[in-house]
Amino acid sequence: MSRYGTIPASSSTPAPKGSPTALDSTSSSANATGASPAAARRPWREFADPRALSTPRGLADARHRARANLARFAANYGLVSLAVFSAFLLW
Repeated sequence: MSRYGTIPASSSTPAPKGSPTALDSTSSSANATGASPAAARRPWREFADPRALSTPRGLADARHRARANLARFAANYGLVSLAVFSAFLLW
């Protein structure tokens, strides 16, 4: 009898070579606690650093940088959006 909706505690197949694991060198403290990397909020100083601003070299570079920035600071952008929306509702 199968248990629909349950998640197995261990996998019988090894992870494919090149796939990210919990012990990956790019893992952050969010991975250590079980949260996704996208849910990790970055420091506000890093988020609002004016020295990090520069002009992109083209449309492809701008698109790549925007996606990377959105992925890295997703939680920060979410908090800013929530604050703006809350201020709009109060006004």
